[in-house]
Order: sequence, then C-alpha cells, then structure tokens
Amino acid sequence: MRAHELSWLEDDDSFIEQLIRGRGDECRVAFELFDAGHAIRSQKLMLRDTVDDRVDFVDQCDLLVNERDWVEVKGRELTFTGPDDFPFPTAFVGRCSRWEQRSELPVAVVLLSRVTHAKVVVPVRSTRKHWTREHCWDRVTREWEWSYACPKELLCTWETFLVWLDR
Repeated sequence: MRAHELSWLEDDDSFIEQLIRGRGDECRVAFELFDAGHAIRSQKLMLRDTVDDRVDFVDQCDLLVNERDWVEVKGRELTFTGPDDFPFPTAFVGRCSRWEQRSELPVAVVLLSRVTHAKVVVPVRSTRKHWTREHCWDRVTREWEWSYACPKELLCTWETFLVWLDR
C-alpha cells in the first residue's frame, strides 16, 4: 500500500459505502422474514467516531427475529440458488477476530446472493464446531484476513430456516 492510500478501515467513505450496502442486504432479508410472518427489529445504524471505536460494535448483530433470535446477514457477489449449487466448498461467515470477541453469538448467518437474491443459512449452534479458519483475501477491504468458514454440506435452505424460526 502506498503511503497516501488509506486502509479500508481508515477510509471513511469506503467504509460508509459498504455499511449502506450491507444495510440494503439486511432490509431485503428483513422484508422476506416479515412477509413470512416473523417480527423483525433492526439495530439502529450508528457510525463510529474513529476507526479505534470499531471494538464498540463487535456485539452488534443485524436483525432480531421474534424478539429472541439474533441473525447476521452477509451479502455476497456470488451466484447460487441454494446450498446445493453454492459455488465454494466453504462459506465465509466473518472475521475470526470479531467472532472471538463477541459475548453473544447470533443463531444464524444468512448469506444473500446479490445476483440471484437467493439465501443460504449457516445455523451457528449446530455448525460452529465444524468451522475452519481460512486465510483469505478480502476483495472489499483489500487485505488478507483470517475468517471462519462453514463447510458447504452444513448450509441449510432458507425454507428450513423459516420452519426452524416457527418453533
């Protein structure tokens, strides 16, 4: 990185752009959950004052479903219609450092295809022991990072997740 280039975390314009894009992904999932009969609450969108304040947001989750289940939403520039045609052997669920700092884990991570608008779900409690740590290049942050990845075989369908939420 050249001296005049900012890292993604320090580049407020890029950070805010991705934050807004992510909020759009959350809204798409929230509307579909609402249409399926679930009560949805979204976190208030707050911006950090400085890059050092990012630790204050480590426990922030995207959606609260039925006043009991926290759900994380990840928009992906991938083409898939469900778990069977998910294009990789593993699905990234997020940076290891963030998951390790959380005091409360979400019940699921919803991966939304920004291409097809299909969704696959990582049920956190039943799959976490099978996650692997993968050193990968993040196309958004333009940095190498350690991320947790869930084996493709453990992904569930959106429909299965909706049934589980009805418990």
